[in-house]
Formats: sequence, structure tokens, C-alpha cells
Amino acid sequence: MEEKEFIQEIKSIEKQVANVVIKSKETFEFVQQGIITAKGMKKKIEEYWREPIRKADDAHKALTAKRAEMLRPVDDFIKRKTRESSDYLTLQDKLRREMQAKEDEERRKKEQAERDKLERAAVRAEDKGNDEKAEELRVKATELFVPPVIVKSEIDKTTRTEAGTISQKKDLEVVVTDEKALIAAIARGEAPAAILNINMAKLKQFIKLNQLLKFDGCEIREIISTQIRAAR
Repeated sequence: MEEKEFIQEIKSIEKQVANVVIKSKETFEFVQQGIITAKGMKKKIEEYWREPIRKADDAHKALTAKRAEMLRPVDDFIKRKTRESSDYLTLQDKLRREMQAKEDEERRKKEQAERDKLERAAVRAEDKGNDEKAEELRVKATELFVPPVIVKSEIDKTTRTEAGTISQKKDLEVVVTDEKALIAAIARGEAPAAILNINMAKLKQFIKLNQLLKFDGCEIREIISTQIRAAR
């Protein structure tokens, strides 16, 4: 049988059964007969394509294996050097933040020292009865500002080379250390439920094995369907 013949036979089955409404024993059995015929057609189609697909699959596997073999050293190099680059940038950012914290603390101390100096001068002015001068000094202390020193990274965020452009991108590495604690946090509404990836097949298997019709967070309905075996 050729492809055109398969298509014609499929259309013939659809024409006979597709518009039949199941509303009696006779129509039910007629539709089941149509399903049996369609399943027989499905088996013929699968058999028709089995060998061409096997040959194509073998060719695909051989080509994919050859590609993977050629890519392996390239991928290993990229992964290794990307990891080394990331480690270096992460260390540089840590050092920069430490130096920035030190500069910020020095700036804070310098500002405080200047304010203390102005306050002492204001107290001396008050002792001499010069309240106006004391007020000016205190206002000056309030408005005192020492410009911050910004510590720059050793590596620019964007580097252009002849080969291309390299840009830095900050990301997070997340490792789940306690699944139960994470699930409890989700249950409390502290994190979105979309984080969970529920395996429906395993959930259904658990419910069937335990013969459950009720379970928290689930709606369980019994559904009756047909199971058809073609006559031999």
C-alpha cells in the first residue's frame, strides 16, 4: 500500500464514523468497530514507515556521534576557560567590594573627624559668647560632604577585541540543601508554587497504588474508557 492509498482509506474511515453520535448500543458498537479499523490502519502505517525510519535513525545516530566527538574537545575548552574566567571575575569583584568598603569607612571617619572639629570650634565660639558663629559652624558640619572614592574593577564590564565583544554578567548559583524546608516556605506563601515541578505520572501512580479518591491539593475523578482488542 502506498501513501496515497493510506490517506484515502483514512478519509474513508473518518467519513463513515466521524459524524456518528453515540446515543445507543448500536451506535456505540458501530463507533467501536470504526476505532478497531482505525487501529488496524495505524498498525499498517507504523509498519510502512518502520524500515525507512530505522535507516534514517541509524544515519542520524552516526552523524550525531561524529559531531559529538568533534565538539567534545571544543566544549571542554570553552567550559574550562569560561569557569576560570568566571572564578577570576568573581574574585576581582570580591576584592573590589572589600576595597570599596574600606574606602567608604575611611570617608565616613574623615567626615566624622571634620564634624567633630567643627563642633569643637562651635563650642569655643559659644564659650566666647559668639552664638551666631557657633550656629554657622554647626550648619557647616551638617552640610559637610566628603566626595566618595569609587573603586573600579580591574576588568571593564565590556571589552572589545578583534575576535568579538566580552561582557560581564552577574548571576546567582543556587543549591537546594533542604527540600522539605523549601517546600514548607512555598506552602507558607513565601515563594511561588511555580518553583515546584510536580511529576504527574508519579503522583498518579502513588494515588492509584494507595487507592485514594481524596488527597490534599488534588482533584481526583474516576474515568471509564474503552480498551479495544482487534479480533484474531
